[in-house]
Amino acid sequence: MLARGRRHAAASMSGLLRLRRLTLPAPAITAVREPVKQFRGLGLTIQIGGLLTWSALWWAYDLAGAAVGAAVCIACYRIGRAKSKPWRCGNCGTPLMTAKVRVCPGCHARMVDLVPGVSAL
Repeated sequence: MLARGRRHAAASMSGLLRLRRLTLPAPAITAVREPVKQFRGLGLTIQIGGLLTWSALWWAYDLAGAAVGAAVCIACYRIGRAKSKPWRCGNCGTPLMTAKVRVCPGCHARMVDLVPGVSAL
């Protein structure tokens, strides 16, 4: 009823929408999401805390404390290592906020993983 005066009202597209559709930038290049291992900041603090906990438990509870402290130290080492592992773009080197970023904010490249099928955690 509204399209009475127009023959192809349902199939027409405005000129502005057509222009926007033609000029949308598509990421033409791909880049690898690279992990960067660093020993600084929060990760290093967690790792040092694990070492101090191990020595304190060993001093307070002898051999049993050393065994429990070793387990705590290993857990703190792994957590600290994960915290000190930021990601960057393999193309331009721009740091990424998380491993789930799909487009680089610096060079606008599409991010891919090194091993297909394995998502970055």
